[in-house]
Amino acid sequence: MKDLVTCILNAGQSLEIVDSMRPFLQKHTKHGGAVPVMNNLRRKYVPEVFVAFKDSLKIKLSCKRMMGVMFDETTDAKDRAVLNILFGKYLRIKI
Repeated sequence: MKDLVTCILNAGQSLEIVDSMRPFLQKHTKHGGAVPVMNNLRRKYVPEVFVAFKDSLKIKLSCKRMMGVMFDETTDAKDRAVLNILFGKYLRIKI
């Protein structure tokens, strides 16, 4: 299930898609009803996925090169606050 949650979140989708797809999964897969509901996925797996993402981000950002960070606060379709963070490395180009 952790892989499913990671895949959904990396695709920029909400975990609500799991509940929407439940009838399809039950009809077309052998154990489609075994996928937990959105709230259980959020409670059990999102914290694990977040820690793994944070650790991988720390490794990627541990280089000693200069980088820029851009923050953008917005709202989603349900008017909830969302914070987008964009990281970029500065590269020196010799001319």
